Amino acid sequence: MKIYNLLIFTATAILSFSCAKKQEKTVPTQSPNTAQPSQKTTVKTEKKYTSCEDFITDMVKSSNASALKTFNDPRIRIEEITSEKIIIEIYVSNDISEDPSVEQITDHAVGWLEYFPASGKLQDITKDPEEPENLKYYHSVLTGKEIIALCFSN
Repeated sequence: MKIYNLLIFTATAILSFSCAKKQEKTVPTQSPNTAQPSQKTTVKTEKKYTSCEDFITDMVKSSNASALKTFNDPRIRIEEITSEKIIIEIYVSNDISEDPSVEQITDHAVGWLEYFPASGKLQDITKDPEEPENLKYYHSVLTGKEIIALCFSN
């Protein structure tokens, strides 16, 4: 019986490792002076964005905004779009009802960001709008023109 359990455990472990999806793939690159591959480079699969909300959500989630680390299940929404910038709210939803049989969900802002599509600058204005914190984030393959078309074409 112990051997049978060991075999089941081993088979389960092998299947779980072999079924894991890889989000990155490795491709060989060529040296400029030779036709032989010299090293392998990791390439991320790029997402095709169909809405400004999808793009902004992915960008903010990839950033180092402190609200993302501080709160469980933070959500992102576009609060305002002007000709120069996009104002982004990071919020959490809480059930504030006193009766457990009735949900009363309310949203609480936990962070505010500004994104400038022309320059690609993302700033955290939560603590002080006059002295924003510049954030780092994963820069998509979208160009400034594509972002402007995606977010400002109404």
